[in-house]
Formats: sequence, C-alpha cells, structure tokens
Amino acid sequence: MQLLQAPLPRRVEQRPATTLRHLQLVFQNPQESLNPFQTVGTAIARPLQSLLGRSAEAAQQSIAQLLQAVRLPIEYAQRLPAQLSGGERQRVAIARAIASQPELLLLDEPVSALDVSVQATVLDLLRQLRQEQGIGMVLISHDLAVVANSADWVAVLYLGQLMELTPSAELLNLPHHPYTQALLNAVPRIDETVQEIVPLQGEIPNLSQRPGGCPFHTRCPLAQAVCRTQAPDWHITAKGKQIFCHFVPESE
Repeated sequence: MQLLQAPLPRRVEQRPATTLRHLQLVFQNPQESLNPFQTVGTAIARPLQSLLGRSAEAAQQSIAQLLQAVRLPIEYAQRLPAQLSGGERQRVAIARAIASQPELLLLDEPVSALDVSVQATVLDLLRQLRQEQGIGMVLISHDLAVVANSADWVAVLYLGQLMELTPSAELLNLPHHPYTQALLNAVPRIDETVQEIVPLQGEIPNLSQRPGGCPFHTRCPLAQAVCRTQAPDWHITAKGKQIFCHFVPESE
C-alpha cells in the first residue's frame, strides 16, 4: 500500500494529489456531505476528472459502473441529493469516494445517521466492496455492534491513546482493558439476569492536559499508584489481544 509510512499534512490543500487519490473519506451525515445543487452524476464525476485525469466524456462512461457498484440505477445520475433517501445519499457518497480507486477508505460513523434497517444495507455494501475491490477500510464508530460485525480488527482509543487492539472475533471475550470493559458493560443485553451497569466515575480530562501515566487512570476502577506515574507496557494475550494496562487478567 503506497500510503504506508507516508507523511500526511494537516491541511488538505497541502496534500499531494496522489495522497488525495488513494485516501478517501465517507462522512457521517450524507445530507451534509453532498452539494445540494449538484446532480449525483456531477458529484461522482468530480474525483474522476480531478484525481484520475479523466476527460468529461470518459468520466460520464464510468458513472454508470460506479452507481452499479453501490446498487443504484443509472437514472440516479440525473437526480439531486434532495430526491434521494438517506441510505441512497450515503451510497452516492460511497460511489464518489471509490471513484478515484483509493487504497484506503476512512469511514466516519457512516451509518449512525441512518435507520437501523438501512444501516444493514450500507454495511453489507461496504463488505462487498472490500471483498471485490480490495479496498482497505478504517471504520470509526461508537457502535460496538457495528464494529464487531464489520471489522477484522478493533482498536479502542481513549483521549487519543490506543488502549486495546483485538481481533473482532475476540471483542466480546475476556480479558479486556478496563475502558473496553466499561464500553461493553454499557451495551444493553437481554438475558435471564439483571445487568448491573457500573458507570465510569469522574469527568473526561482535557485533551490538552492529558493525565500522565495511563491516561485512563482518573476514571479507572482498577487504578493504583503506578497507573498515575508510569505508562503501562503492552500486554499480549494468548489469543492475540494487545492491551495497554498494568493489570490484565491472565486467563478468560
């Protein structure tokens, strides 16, 4: 992958065209990510021309293929975003993102603004595109159910610090970082016993004044003196989980 180890300037206008082509983003709200005055065809044609150097005529020929890839009929090329449903708009946004043939697709809460029934359709589409086109995908989400059913690996972050890296198949199995466990405990479950949810204590620290040691120690129920002064080492479990914590259970 060409993007590996490549520096990424903060400002988009400072990034080279090659980076823009191979690194594309699907935003959270499809209503806001599409220009309301541009047709679907115009939105999809723009990266074909600006990033791949296609002529207007060649770009038009590719629009039908891209719409087909996201399961929309070619007639949609003439529609405006306001004439589409939320799920259809998000599929147009995905078609625009894959138009430049990217190596990596960043998906920022891509289904959180959609109805549950529509979410499944969009997630299934993303899985199909990943399998058929080999696009790497990074899914950013607060919905653990979406993450567990969509990702190969799950990375849990707190205050910008990676706390746990785990195969998605192991997400629901112990052991966990205490922050991951708190997130899992907050997910409603239907079972024969009453679930006791223990909320995290304290306020989320300011990012500009991140605590020393383990950044989670101010809210962690397991924190001890060492957590306040020393950053933990990475603990790797027998099943491949990597956990950033001083105290990790030895077995499940």
